[in-house]
Amino acid sequence: MAMLSAALKRILDLPDIADTVVERAAADPLFLNRMMAVRDDASAVRSMMATVTGALPKWTAPATCVAIRHLSSAIARWAAVGFRPVDVPTLEARVAACRRCPHLAEPGQILQKAVAGRGGKMCGLCSCAVEKKAFLPTERCPAPDPERPGLNRWGDPHVV
Repeated sequence: MAMLSAALKRILDLPDIADTVVERAAADPLFLNRMMAVRDDASAVRSMMATVTGALPKWTAPATCVAIRHLSSAIARWAAVGFRPVDVPTLEARVAACRRCPHLAEPGQILQKAVAGRGGKMCGLCSCAVEKKAFLPTERCPAPDPERPGLNRWGDPHVV
């Protein structure tokens, strides 16, 4: 991300760019293309950057480096509990909930395909490989359960 940030600063002739803008440019090629198209209009560039929130559009997968950071954090949390997996009934219930979820997606990026494995699916909200994430007792589903307020789709308390 540091290299992309430096390149954007140079190309757009800006002293600084927010991390959220760099992450959006890395994950959303249409946004990056629009930024390049208006790069000679400082007010248009500022206007585009002002519209960027911390959240990426739902259809974009996080940039590979962001996905690697999320994966590394999940592995560190799992290591902290001694690499203990969830029990089989919990795993089966979690995977079943993910398979019913409207956010279930096919892996798109090479990293996603490698992590998900053959036939594996991805969460459209967090871009995790659902069969792998469901195995880890330290992870949570990001989607609220539409039938049980306050819980996520795995039946855990929903944390925003």
